[in-house]
Amino acid sequence: MKRYVRVVLDWLGAPLSRRQLLKCCLIVGMLAGMLAHGFMFANKIPNHDDLVQYTDLTGVGVENGRYVLQFFWKFFSNLSTPWLNGILGLIFLCGAAFLLCDAFDCRRVWRAGAVTLVTVLFPVNVSIYCYMYQAHVFMLAIAFAAAAPWMMRRGGRLGMLWAAVCVMLATGVYQIFLMLAAGLLIVYVIWYASRRDGRTAGDVWGMAVRGALAVLGGLALYLAGVWAVVHVGGVTLNDYQGISHMGQVSWDNLPAKLQAAYRTALEWYFTDVPSYSTRLMRLAQAGAIVIGWTWLAAAIVRALLDRRWAHAALLVACGALLPVAAAGIYLMGDEIGVHHLTMYSLIVLMLQPVLCVDHAPRLAGRTGVVRRACAVALCAAYLTYGFSLAVIDNQAYFRMYMSFTRAEHFMERLAGRVESLPEYRPDLRLVTVGYMNEKDPLIYFEYDVTDRFLPIVGILNEVDFAWPHVAVRMLTQVVGLPLTPVYDWQPTEEEKAIVDAMPCYPAEGGVAIIGDLCVIRFS
Repeated sequence: MKRYVRVVLDWLGAPLSRRQLLKCCLIVGMLAGMLAHGFMFANKIPNHDDLVQYTDLTGVGVENGRYVLQFFWKFFSNLSTPWLNGILGLIFLCGAAFLLCDAFDCRRVWRAGAVTLVTVLFPVNVSIYCYMYQAHVFMLAIAFAAAAPWMMRRGGRLGMLWAAVCVMLATGVYQIFLMLAAGLLIVYVIWYASRRDGRTAGDVWGMAVRGALAVLGGLALYLAGVWAVVHVGGVTLNDYQGISHMGQVSWDNLPAKLQAAYRTALEWYFTDVPSYSTRLMRLAQAGAIVIGWTWLAAAIVRALLDRRWAHAALLVACGALLPVAAAGIYLMGDEIGVHHLTMYSLIVLMLQPVLCVDHAPRLAGRTGVVRRACAVALCAAYLTYGFSLAVIDNQAYFRMYMSFTRAEHFMERLAGRVESLPEYRPDLRLVTVGYMNEKDPLIYFEYDVTDRFLPIVGILNEVDFAWPHVAVRMLTQVVGLPLTPVYDWQPTEEEKAIVDAMPCYPAEGGVAIIGDLCVIRFS
């Protein structure tokens, strides 16, 4: 038995070539990704955005300052094909894991596997895959963000410039990925400054300055692209979530936002973790975070003992900035709690220990013991974390599928009611008045289950399909009722009087035909 254990340990600790590293990331990522997300790939589970934007990004692409998203979305496909988009997304996430492992010299099997597991299974990926029509491009943006530190390491003399381009591309897909790239560059500076290989204070602070310039340069390139889209392309930016005010910094709100960043990072992993987390998962992720911060504190102490004051000061600064980047307070539009995929930057706190722990400090001459202890603890934590998330992901997708099925059945019954009207004909226009609300839903609604998975999926399950106009899309696009949707109906006084006198569906009379218009009143 000991012989087999030794073989497994030797394999996990075996160094990999770059080609072997790429194979490892691809194999681990594809297997874990199919296990966790395969249900979504095989079963189309649309949300309200999919129903209206699966063939057209109008309003959420260049109008939201996401011109890179618009380009790559058109480049790959303008159809919501879950089997294709899902696999493409996994390939991009595996590529991101490889870039990180190669940039941080993670050449051992267990470290490469851990980085890939966290990248592919991080819970926000479930929310991203809910937007299947553009999920693959979001995950390409994650690869762009991961390419920023890789360019700093492998890009040669122009590495900083290439890193800035990667930051711009990631930000142009979705603005939150600016902070993901910034967080990974901060981790790279931590890794760079903690190595004991003769780097001077000028070397490490020079790298920190180049990393900061890469972020600022990428942001400047992105804002220049927005300016070109607006002033040359004639696009009007949305007011949605403050998109039209991008680049404008409110210094008065900065202290509150910084405080919110630290609070969010603390709550996500310790004091108020998402409700979907199991106890085992909470223990694993908290353990990984504690090891990461303990290692960073030890690295700071070691630098002080070695009288490398500049190194220590830089590590302290990076440690202070890392939660800010991770929490996604980025002054460029979306507030942090609006979309759950804005929480993706928190992945850097999970990745920091496995990316950096190879340089464990020398404690009483027992470097090997400390390093092996950290490796065993992290390996167990990441395996537990990955297994827990694979199970939870499937539960979340299954709940979404059941919710969509119930909503679809409801709409089929509603379509039958419409078709039973004596005045019904296929050339009618279709409009809804009011909507099914969360307090008194018309569709069966599992409050406890939905509340549990809301932090991971970012949608309201059945109620998500009951928003204004979503019922119209469900009836025409999913059920196939041959009517023409109307979203901007302005009733005449006569029509308004008729609608006001109608009872609410499902009461008899809740569906009526007025001229060439079929009206369904929900509330």
